[in-house]
Amino acid sequence: MIKNLMLVVGLPTAFLMAGFGAGQLLGSPASTDGKAAEAGSVAVQESRQAKAGKTAKTALAGPKGTPETARPEVVVLGRITVPIYKPRSTTYVVADLGVSTTDWKKALEYREGEKSARLRDAILEALTRASETPLLRGVSIDTDKLSSTIREEISSSFAAIDEVLFLALYKKDVPRS
Repeated sequence: MIKNLMLVVGLPTAFLMAGFGAGQLLGSPASTDGKAAEAGSVAVQESRQAKAGKTAKTALAGPKGTPETARPEVVVLGRITVPIYKPRSTTYVVADLGVSTTDWKKALEYREGEKSARLRDAILEALTRASETPLLRGVSIDTDKLSSTIREEISSSFAAIDEVLFLALYKKDVPRS
């Protein structure tokens, strides 16, 4: 009986302590040093910003350094699902959203968490309002018209957006039970 108790309690405890000790000995010093990890993340952020600045500057300059029309920057916002309730079914419209802008500084802003969430919420509100119109209730969805409608609604808050993009868009009818 005592041997069984030692096997059930003693061995797992011994292996737990051995694993913890080995992890302490074999752990990398960079992962345990908070200052080194913090400095590394700051360096990564600075290099990303520098790369974004270089690509934006090269996009604005022509072959001989003359400014030309800037290429649009696409900011991917993620997937949104909008339910459309009908008497006999519920239609789900699923959209992978993005926006395009020619201002690379605004594109960097829209990629940040807070601005991205606000932009996504504004587009979701516009899509919800559009779900009450024939634009989303028909058999097919005119993406160009829907994109321009959403852009008009959010243009007061987000003026730098040139176009609302549907990277993927599909709808599915689910019968009510």
